[in-house]
Amino acid sequence: MLNAENFFISINQALKQFREYDLIQCQSAYRRIQEGKSGYKGEDYDKNLGQRVFDITTKIISALDIVSMGIQSVDQLTPYIRDIQTALGNYPNLPPQFGGTSIIKKWIDTLSTKQATDDLNENEIRQLKFDIDSVMNQFNDLLGSK
Repeated sequence: MLNAENFFISINQALKQFREYDLIQCQSAYRRIQEGKSGYKGEDYDKNLGQRVFDITTKIISALDIVSMGIQSVDQLTPYIRDIQTALGNYPNLPPQFGGTSIIKKWIDTLSTKQATDDLNENEIRQLKFDIDSVMNQFNDLLGSK
């Protein structure tokens, strides 16, 4: 027969068993709550990664557009090339073997040796356009490999 005393003993035993179960089974959940992470693997990625990809892509496209419009002067081209360099520099974990950074740096160095009023010649413009397009393709390949 279940009396009040036995009832409370049973409840206390049940609570004790639940606490023991809770300690054994829910430690990882408790740890995740303390860390503020759910355990979803996507959480570890940079929250601004999409914005950074967008920035790089738009900077490259803008530079290609300005070259395609026939702009040849150093003072008008340099900001676009620097924007690409900055955007690539802000991209997290860019592999050291990514060739786009060295291509852009080469153009920054080339443009910095010229006067602001200088114009690039036809061969330089053609090479610049080719190199910017190459950086875009390399970046797209990088995104596709992840």
